[in-house]
Amino acid sequence: MPNIKPAIYADTKTIIESECIHEKLSEAIIQMVTTGYLPYYAEFMQYVNFYKSNIGTCGVSVNNDGMNFYWDKEYVDKLTVPECVFIIIHEAFHLLLNHHKRSVGYNKKIANLAADMIINSMIHGDIMVGEKLGDYNEDINGKYVGILSIPKDEFGNNSCIFIPKEYDGEPMLEDLYDWLMVEYDKWSEKTDKKKLDYISMYGKNGISRTDNGKKFDNLIDMYDVSVFFDNIDSDNGQSLDVHLDDEVPPIASEEWVSNVMDKLKNRGLETSNMVTSLNKLRKSKEDYLKHIKRKLSSEILGSIQHKTITRPNRRSIDGLKGKRKYKCEINVILDTSMSMMNEFDKLLSYIFSRDIKIRLTQCDKSVKYDKIITKLSQLEHMPIKGMGGTVLMPAVDLIRNDANRRKLNLVILTDGYTDVLDFSSIVGNILIISSGILCKTKNSDRVKQIIINKRNE
Repeated sequence: MPNIKPAIYADTKTIIESECIHEKLSEAIIQMVTTGYLPYYAEFMQYVNFYKSNIGTCGVSVNNDGMNFYWDKEYVDKLTVPECVFIIIHEAFHLLLNHHKRSVGYNKKIANLAADMIINSMIHGDIMVGEKLGDYNEDINGKYVGILSIPKDEFGNNSCIFIPKEYDGEPMLEDLYDWLMVEYDKWSEKTDKKKLDYISMYGKNGISRTDNGKKFDNLIDMYDVSVFFDNIDSDNGQSLDVHLDDEVPPIASEEWVSNVMDKLKNRGLETSNMVTSLNKLRKSKEDYLKHIKRKLSSEILGSIQHKTITRPNRRSIDGLKGKRKYKCEINVILDTSMSMMNEFDKLLSYIFSRDIKIRLTQCDKSVKYDKIITKLSQLEHMPIKGMGGTVLMPAVDLIRNDANRRKLNLVILTDGYTDVLDFSSIVGNILIISSGILCKTKNSDRVKQIIINKRNE
């Protein structure tokens, strides 16, 4: 099985050779439309920019120009058109399922494997088997002439990774990631890490899912998961394509995708099977945040509120103010130490909502930033200051020493690798959202902590 060895890029512009589309990719998209079987994904790609690149395979990302598909000529030249269809749908799913945002803070190598497992199993189970688009015929030369085909490696074996038959959980990124981390830890403990014989591993079976999310009897040949673990240092867990980082905030990238989905829905291109498949896998985002949202609503945003005017009085009587509603004001401490690199977008996305005033304090070893945030645009363009060690007590002291601020509820966004936090004198409730471990605290019985990711790279 060939290794994917992606380079590290400062930004995606450094990998662009020209703005164009390979003729095989173009032919694949045309087939998806003209056959009438896969028009949604073909039309979705009409909103994507195509760039010839030098990445050794294919990949997608989102930047200020929109959604982008990068392809390597030498790689695509070796694919059949049905294999190109598989690749196109695979890349579309990365965007549709929001895997870039959902894997922030995870071990990237394992998260990449989990994302590819889910997408490939979904294509095989829901499309190739569920919609019978994997049934193929051979022409007189014995070549594949079906709608889509699993890409093969130089040995003629399936090059993709699928959900292994040993995994009995739901096909959700978060759940599968946890299972893979356990398996990877077991593999890492082995003393013998010699390269495996790829050909001899062929025939190990993974299992796909049907469009109803249940286990199905059809097994598909794939290399054993240990083969992918064996390659993980050289290919970063990228088993089929390169997983490129977005160059815009997660909210912006999700908006690009959502706008296109709305347009395709209005054109009547959604099918019931496709909607079921996408909703089945996209809904985990809400499930994942449910506990955080409940805690924020009940513990943090439910008290210490201030009145604001929302609209003119309906009676239109001069001199009377409009009806009032409540607007919440909270303290937020953002850990900006070096260990929090790449965690900021993920954590900040959990605490912002409309009608809320955030008194945001950035701190590494000392307070670096202290501003009031009332608009999402302020949050998106906020400079991150710090990147030193981790001592959050200066930020806590700033709040404790302010008679007005210490009455407000407090949210701390961190990875948990902090000094011991003393919350004496703080009157409001305290919620710590950590992407790593529990924080050490004292002098408060109102502290609630939530771990959103227990593993770091």
